[in-house]
Amino acid sequence: MPLAWGNFYLTGTFNNWAMADGNYEFQVKETNRDVTTYTLTVTNLPACNFKISNGSGKYGHLQDVDGRIHHNHNGINGGNLYTRPYNDGEDFVLQSAGTTTFTFKYDGGDPYELQVYREPKLYIKGDFNNWTEEAMTQTSTGWTISKTINKEQKFRFIDEFGQWHADESTGDNYWITSIDDPITIKPGFDNRKDFIMKTDGGYYIINVNSAITQMVIYDNSNPESKSLAQLESTGGGVVGKPYTINEPLQVVFYNTDKEFGIARNTTADTVSCPQGYKDFMRYSVTNVNDKQPGSWKQNNWVMLDFRGANKPQGLVNGTVIITSLKGVYTDNNNYTIKVDPNVTLSVTTGDAYEPNVYCPANFYGNTHTQTVQIPSTGNSVTYWFMTPQPMEYCKFTYAMYYAGTYNNVNYAPGFYMQNGDAAALKGGVGFDMSYNSANPELVNGQSYRFNGVIMQTGQRSGAKDNYPQDPDINSSYKVAALNLTKGEGQVITAVNEVKSGSEVVSVTYCDLAGRMSQKPFAGVNIIVTRYSDGTTTTQKVIR
Repeated sequence: MPLAWGNFYLTGTFNNWAMADGNYEFQVKETNRDVTTYTLTVTNLPACNFKISNGSGKYGHLQDVDGRIHHNHNGINGGNLYTRPYNDGEDFVLQSAGTTTFTFKYDGGDPYELQVYREPKLYIKGDFNNWTEEAMTQTSTGWTISKTINKEQKFRFIDEFGQWHADESTGDNYWITSIDDPITIKPGFDNRKDFIMKTDGGYYIINVNSAITQMVIYDNSNPESKSLAQLESTGGGVVGKPYTINEPLQVVFYNTDKEFGIARNTTADTVSCPQGYKDFMRYSVTNVNDKQPGSWKQNNWVMLDFRGANKPQGLVNGTVIITSLKGVYTDNNNYTIKVDPNVTLSVTTGDAYEPNVYCPANFYGNTHTQTVQIPSTGNSVTYWFMTPQPMEYCKFTYAMYYAGTYNNVNYAPGFYMQNGDAAALKGGVGFDMSYNSANPELVNGQSYRFNGVIMQTGQRSGAKDNYPQDPDINSSYKVAALNLTKGEGQVITAVNEVKSGSEVVSVTYCDLAGRMSQKPFAGVNIIVTRYSDGTTTTQKVIR
């Protein structure tokens, strides 16, 4: 018979087999019909034996069918691991240390389809660092590191499993006499030979692809010069290659803990709503804090990775302007530059930046407009929405959070247009909390406003088959929160503004569980009033 499962915990040799350790409790990632997916990410986990416990006894542990987990060098196991709840099975065996994510599914019977994801790492060891392991920076295509190499210096690579990667041959050492050409790497031990850089001295960027099969080295003494627009255009920038940005960049946001900034070019076009449409974020928003001020600024944007770099004074003020930025291009999807650690940045002070304001309706399908009908008059209003720029720093509002099953509808974790606000406008977008300093627990059906950065993604946050297949969802983007704490002013509870000169066309009552009705509920009500001009007001009352 299936076990009666409650909470789930990771238990093993790393915590003396404690079966209900709150530090290792699994959290619900998503629910799709009767199947719940649980996940847990653990940092600095040692090589260990482990099981999954229901917290109430040895019988609740899970064992793999063959008792072992095997990893390839990318750190991801080869397929699902099916489990059984017996005492006589063997432990799972995790064969490496580091950051590891555990995921499994549960349908009310026995948990199944355990997956383990190991965070990949690559280190370089050589004459230039006395053969100590020095971590390389992971990019969207592999790993990179900046090194000063003088004369004839030997080196190799080592992955997170202690596997050496060096010259593909088993004969003499490989002498590197030219750069910018691909060099083959092969895994091996003592039968492999060192790479040897033969130079007169200089500063080089060493890049290795994700499969650890190929290396390219660039001379960083005189990087190619590009603007952000040139770098971010199709085919414009090569991941892992150093560049100098030949235009001033203003760092409008900086995270001290995570050491990254969001920057824009200081010259930008502006866009206004086309004639015949209505700019929702400028004219129809009732809360003055959420209105779009004037025309829409169209900058190019980039994330700056300052880890290990010289950081200029005043970064946290959002007014620092950097000229002649130099660094390695590490991501051509969500544009990122790792700032050169050997360069002292030249900076000036600029004016404070007022970001564009967006809402989930800006991510409605692939269109810029939505047409809605006013029920009482039959007249239609077409709202226009500016398309955000990748890596753009912005204000985000009218964002109602949904995750899992809510009101009998399955949602992937994300932000949706607040209660069909403003005459049933639609929209939805994924979200990312990994750049946020805090980790607040978001409430289903609650609306939020916060500052964030617009990112591109291959698929929506959450399971690909776990959200409504309709134009409300744009799977090409996610919003990474930067200051979301659920603090004062970030949870949208009411907008108190008296409308005049417009006819009321509908009044909807919403309780705290997200249910909507034409009649008030007992207790707290959010009253959404729609007017004939297409605008709305919301008010919080207790009955």
